[in-house]
Amino acid sequence: MVKMYSALLRKIFLFFVFILSFLSLSLAKTEKNFVEHEHVSLKLISSVESISNINNLNLGLYFKLDQGWKIYWKYPGKAGYPPKIDWSNSRNIKNLEILWPKPEKFEILGMHSTGYSDEVILPIKLLLEESNKELVANFNIDYLTCKKICVPYSDNL
Repeated sequence: MVKMYSALLRKIFLFFVFILSFLSLSLAKTEKNFVEHEHVSLKLISSVESISNINNLNLGLYFKLDQGWKIYWKYPGKAGYPPKIDWSNSRNIKNLEILWPKPEKFEILGMHSTGYSDEVILPIKLLLEESNKELVANFNIDYLTCKKICVPYSDNL
């Protein structure tokens, strides 16, 4: 009887561990720093977890695009528009600058453009207002992805 009872408790325990692991995975996917769409995913990345005693912080916007899909560079050419970051709802940010990596040239819908395909990290340089104060980064990001059609997105990270 005791063996049967302990086996039942063990199964109940494993069931709850199983359920909790799925809950934690689903919560990780809904973090504010990650967005996924049909042809593109976007993530805000950082190399640091704490900002004490620093005035500058480097972040990155990591775009992962499906094959054939593209986003645009700061000077996109005759078509498209580059990712734009509205950081007005953030706190403790004095200035934000996207440090654009070298783009590639491509043709889409008969027009020559410059941008990025596959994967790209757009480095972001932040200048903080105060080094020992909490940083709240609230970025509204507008960007356009194109293949044979163009799909605009507006995401909050």
